[in-house]
Amino acid sequence: MQNVEYKAELREPRLARAGLLAAGCRFVARMRQVDTYFRVASGRFKRREIEVLELAPEVEREDVAPRATEWILYERPDAAAARVSNYQIYSEEQARDRFGDLRLPELVSVAKERELLLYEKLVRVHLDEVDRLGSFLEFEALVTETQDRALAAERVERLREAVRPWLGEAIGGSYADLMLAEQER
Repeated sequence: MQNVEYKAELREPRLARAGLLAAGCRFVARMRQVDTYFRVASGRFKRREIEVLELAPEVEREDVAPRATEWILYERPDAAAARVSNYQIYSEEQARDRFGDLRLPELVSVAKERELLLYEKLVRVHLDEVDRLGSFLEFEALVTETQDRALAAERVERLREAVRPWLGEAIGGSYADLMLAEQER
């Protein structure tokens, strides 16, 4: 699977949320997530534990988080701009089939509260409060048969413009990279 991603610091979460809703995003869910990153030969691999805290009335829990734990392998360039990410989501059984007993070297753990918004059914918007790191915004525009990379990038840019006044610096890496840098201080 593939998406176009953009991540940035968020200076004014409430104002950004209001701007996103005004731009046509809709609230889907609020979750607590803990991502544990593991060392792998290529890409990034994490176990995501999900606790759904709130759902929009029309949304089913299974639509947001079909499993309480999922395993995600992804590769993307570390660039502080919109970039293409290739990813695969696994159940625990699928992850064991791919990686063995899952006793991989642990790199770092990242805990966050995430508000999930949706834009035009194909762009996930994450308003994240990451423990020890702060507030962030992330766009993930799915690349599909009806939304190619160019259209996905265009939608990400449209949303970025809608919240530009409240954005901080663009983030090139992952939350794991930020957490590791924080731990070194």
